[in-house]
Amino acid sequence: MILGISGSSRANGTTSDVIKYILEQSGQEYEYVSLAGKKINGCIGCTRCAADSFCKVEDDWQEIGRKMNYRGFFVIYFLKLLLEIRKINM
Repeated sequence: MILGISGSSRANGTTSDVIKYILEQSGQEYEYVSLAGKKINGCIGCTRCAADSFCKVEDDWQEIGRKMNYRGFFVIYFLKLLLEIRKINM
């Protein structure tokens, strides 16, 4: 399964259309996620992720991070860097 993630601040703009098109053309099962309107904080250096490589900060990243752990391929497009990307050990 492919997970497509849009980092654009517009939920239904051109970026969304492009990612959805790429996902549809893949011929694979996919899920699309938009980060528009999501509350995602940067790393706070608490090191609570050290035990299992999964961030413990409670925000909208929790759901997206879980989805990323179970997908085989990602299509990610950020129109501009809006947040500090958290490291994920796959």
